[in-house]
Amino acid sequence: VDAHKKDFLWREEFEPEVAAKRLVRYWEYKYNLFGPDKCFLPINLRVMMDDLGALSRGVLQLLPTKDDFGRAILYLNPSRLDLSQDS
Repeated sequence: VDAHKKDFLWREEFEPEVAAKRLVRYWEYKYNLFGPDKCFLPINLRVMMDDLGALSRGVLQLLPTKDDFGRAILYLNPSRLDLSQDS
């Protein structure tokens, strides 16, 4: 089992059916967020270059605190979207 799939199994206490549903939701969300051109690429600055306008306006913000498990928290602020430019 590759590490990515194992993460989903771990999150769902190794219940394969529940983990599979979570994995499907993850890919559906990523597809809807990034579209077919970027969905399956690693998300990094090179891939996101044409989205820098939205990022520079603060559409996506890294919060200064972490969650209870030490993970970074990203906040999506839809009020900062410019629908004429961001797609």
